[in-house]
Amino acid sequence: MSNIQGEPGIVKTGLPAVTADDTPVALLTDDRKRLRLSVEDTTTNSANTQEVDPLSAMHLEENLATLTAIASGVTGNLYVDLNGYRYDVVQLTIGGTDSVTCTLWGTVQTGPIAARTYQDITLAYAGVASIAVTGMFILDTPSPFTAIMIEYVTAGGAGDGALTVDNKKMF
Repeated sequence: MSNIQGEPGIVKTGLPAVTADDTPVALLTDDRKRLRLSVEDTTTNSANTQEVDPLSAMHLEENLATLTAIASGVTGNLYVDLNGYRYDVVQLTIGGTDSVTCTLWGTVQTGPIAARTYQDITLAYAGVASIAVTGMFILDTPSPFTAIMIEYVTAGGAGDGALTVDNKKMF
């Protein structure tokens, strides 16, 4: 284990510096960068560690897009970087008179996210060729993808397609 000092990006506030009996508490990271509290008991010559914010409970929620008045005949792409994440849920809210059809694409390539080559994975993860109603894509088994792309296509002529895409990535 290495001391948390010098570990980039790990900032914690509100953690105890000492226990109730003034025993010092150390912040440590293990080889998987999990943050741990460590207390050494000099009387019994033992150490007690516990995980703080376990990765199994961490997630990132984000709104990818809220699009309104999308012109008819538009094809667009929204991207989710899954590097470091194993599970993902994409929620689609579709509205307007025009139809909005969405498909899910995946890649294991690295590099600029929009320049990667994607393969259609809609049928494998949604059980249908495309989604044209409010719904979800759920990647609930460990995902091998480095990124996914949500492709949307509008049709109908009214020019009032609407699409909101929310995403939740989990370790």
